[in-house]
Amino acid sequence: MLSARYQTSASWDTGFIAYLQVTNNGAASTDWSVNVTYAATAGVHITNAWNAQLTGTTFTGGSLAPGATATFGFSANKQVKDKITPTSCTARGTSCKIG
Repeated sequence: MLSARYQTSASWDTGFIAYLQVTNNGAASTDWSVNVTYAATAGVHITNAWNAQLTGTTFTGGSLAPGATATFGFSANKQVKDKITPTSCTARGTSCKIG
């Protein structure tokens, strides 16, 4: 079972930087994936990601051993001035902790 924690590390009128920490709480190694979505009205467009592969709104990475953690981040543009949070964030179906 995977768990993830989402945090915004910087935010400005037209963009933001976020990072996530994914932990394998299971007994076997597993590849990880995290899906992050925002309200359509926020106009979020992810421009860069590091330590993960990005396809649409899904970030993926290699095998994560039991008890191990992977950290990745991304930068994005947005069309709203306020700080935003995802409308959905899941690590293989398990909700992320946002904060």
